[in-house]
Amino acid sequence: MKRSSTAALLLMGVTPLMLTACGGDSHPAAAIKEQSYANIAYCAAAGNPQADCQRAFDQAQENSNAAAPHYKTREDCLKEFGPDMCQPRSDAHEGSFWGPVMTGFILGRMFDGGSSRYYGAEPLYRQRDGQDYRPSPGSYGGSFGSSRSGTGSVGGSTDAAGSRAVTASRGGFGSVSAARGGWGG
Repeated sequence: MKRSSTAALLLMGVTPLMLTACGGDSHPAAAIKEQSYANIAYCAAAGNPQADCQRAFDQAQENSNAAAPHYKTREDCLKEFGPDMCQPRSDAHEGSFWGPVMTGFILGRMFDGGSSRYYGAEPLYRQRDGQDYRPSPGSYGGSFGSSRSGTGSVGGSTDAAGSRAVTASRGGFGSVSAARGGWGG
């Protein structure tokens, strides 16, 4: 066997070991927690900084036209979202359409090493059946799709802390990611 072939085979055998050695989890896992709120006041009452609540609300409103489901007619929108929950909307790509009224927003916060920081926000819409409709979970301004997140309230009368909490663990190179979520009370 030629020396270059032997070196190539040796390199192919050693490369996975070198990559594994480099793959230690040098970064502690970070968790992303999402909570939904009906308005800025409920968000701040839950202990979030007022500036983060305002920023999340503004970002959710800004993304609302792109995130909202688009309907050609008011009647189609009303079938899904119910009376007084649809409004005319428009965007640069699709022109005019009908979409639901934003009924709340989701604030994402990243917890890492004992500190927490703003992570992003999404709009929430209330469907006819009482379930919250949200863009694809965790997209934070990326591409949105249809997703039902479950039932729960978005603040309002009893719960200032919101209704949905999701925790996602993020590790370093070669580690496993995990997510846990559920509706709180």
